[in-house]
Amino acid sequence: MKKVIFIVCIIFSISCSQKTVPLFLRATINDIDKNLNDTVKFDFRTYPEDISTTKHHFGLGLNIRNERNLWKEGFLKISFRFKGIHHPDDMSSIILTSYHRKLNGKDINFKEQKKFYKTYWKLIKQNKDKFATWYNDYESRRTNYEDSYSIIFKKPRKVMGYGMAFAENKKGAIDVKYIAESVSVDKYQINIKILDIQPFNEEYKLNFKVDDTIKVLISDIYLIP
Repeated sequence: MKKVIFIVCIIFSISCSQKTVPLFLRATINDIDKNLNDTVKFDFRTYPEDISTTKHHFGLGLNIRNERNLWKEGFLKISFRFKGIHHPDDMSSIILTSYHRKLNGKDINFKEQKKFYKTYWKLIKQNKDKFATWYNDYESRRTNYEDSYSIIFKKPRKVMGYGMAFAENKKGAIDVKYIAESVSVDKYQINIKILDIQPFNEEYKLNFKVDDTIKVLISDIYLIP
């Protein structure tokens, strides 16, 4: 443990000289970029920042929190704590936001991100009325989901998703990958036409087939490059 803290202290001192991106954050997003599936990466990059980070909070974000030990006392968590960020959800959100900005050639602006979460926790603990006003103002400036979806799916887009197939005579289910094409958007849902379904064990049954049109949540599909 002492060795980890010593290494973090060295990196922390180096990070202080980084005007834009602390070294530990840069290394993390570079590693994600190197290992991430191309389809997920394209989907993550294409949506506006606030929509994309929310959409991927329980997918890519969950993997970051679990695989990089943000719920435990690991190296990355200690590095964030030295910067005043203490909650794993905040850490993964900063990583997602930073990675999205990197993919889109924007300034990561870690200082501004850090200030947001410090203000969030300070107000929620000290003054809930001020917090409500501050957070409502923040929400009013976020991208409109419906407008964004309408623009992205103005023309038919190829998408990938997973349907759940259930066994008929025993417990259990499996995820089955499918390829589809967007048809129309209905707020947070989208109608898609199934183009192809990955082969799977016939003991399991899907509730749709090729050429069917089904409605799914936009958060459950990925844009294909």
